[in-house]
Amino acid sequence: MSTKYRPEYSVSEYLDIDHMSDFRHEYLNGDIFAMTGGSISHIRIRENVAFSLYSQLLSKDCEVLSGDMRVKTEANFYTYPDLAVVCGKALVEKFEGKETLMNPKVIVEILSKSTRNYDKGSKFELYKHITSFDEYVLIDQYQPHVVVYTKQLDNNWIVTAENKTLDSEVTLSTINCVLALNHIYRKIEFQPKNN
Repeated sequence: MSTKYRPEYSVSEYLDIDHMSDFRHEYLNGDIFAMTGGSISHIRIRENVAFSLYSQLLSKDCEVLSGDMRVKTEANFYTYPDLAVVCGKALVEKFEGKETLMNPKVIVEILSKSTRNYDKGSKFELYKHITSFDEYVLIDQYQPHVVVYTKQLDNNWIVTAENKTLDSEVTLSTINCVLALNHIYRKIEFQPKNN
């Protein structure tokens, strides 16, 4: 999250503001937050993952939607994940010609220094209010590190994959796809770690 506007907007006011703006916004409990833009590494990672998933989902009844697709949770939280995968018919809420996805199966977030804790914590908790949501992928943009959380039958979430080397891969079991870290991080130059 980023800059907060005045408190207590209605959903309708939020949708008006988001629709008219050149920037994306999140909405939660009457508050509107302007979302920050991504770095070139962030954009490359998002596109690399989208391409990999797209090619693996061609023969399945699933599709990848980019960070321009707004998502709504049952907790009345509106946001723009970096990527979402929807399987079957995309259920959307429409407002003045702009659609909001209601049923993502997989959500991918690329972590930045300013969003890392939020994406791993309260944002993840808000996403859990989406009934169709089964898998959460967190990708670090500063070092090779990918974590996959998968919802279990008892609705608990567990880490089902975690890798930190470019020659490894992670499996997204709910959509039967594999992401190779060397593809995720294609053209990414990592800064050496300070000791």
